[in-house]
Amino acid sequence: MNGDNWFVFSAEQIIEINLSMRALDCFMPLDCLLFFAGNGNGDYFGFPITQQDGIKEDSVFFWDHEYDNRIWKANDLEDVIRKYFSEEI
Repeated sequence: MNGDNWFVFSAEQIIEINLSMRALDCFMPLDCLLFFAGNGNGDYFGFPITQQDGIKEDSVFFWDHEYDNRIWKANDLEDVIRKYFSEEI
């Protein structure tokens, strides 16, 4: 799958969005999350990452662009997709 044109981004979108988010200086650094999905309102879902280890865990966090909040939302990719499409998040 290369994105679903709704929630999960394509590989190209993942690269573009992550590069553009890392270039912003109006939020706390966003290089600690690898964004892979969005809600269509400017908020994104991502895995926690580090430069040394890459993806640190399967947990999925939600980044709220209005308040710069980072909130745990799901145990893993499957969990966040299920929750999103069943409107639990």
